[in-house]
Amino acid sequence: MRKRYENLNGVKNEHGFRDMWKWMKERREKSKDLSENIPKAAGRDVHGVAVNRTKTAITWIGHSSFLIQIQGLNMITDPVWARRMGFQKG
Repeated sequence: MRKRYENLNGVKNEHGFRDMWKWMKERREKSKDLSENIPKAAGRDVHGVAVNRTKTAITWIGHSSFLIQIQGLNMITDPVWARRMGFQKG
């Protein structure tokens, strides 16, 4: 018997393949709100990011991954480094 994914807190994913196709279709039909943009740094200031210990900063890594720096604390969001998600190749 195949086991479905279950979060550590017991929440199960009961969605199937048809639900994923429906979600993908709905997602393609939506228009993106581009009214808010994160300002770009001049050039690739990797050194400035590496030594930042005081300023609050958000650095886009790629796709939906960001490095967030707050008071010397570094956090990375959405760290998916796989070659594929589900059945789609990245």
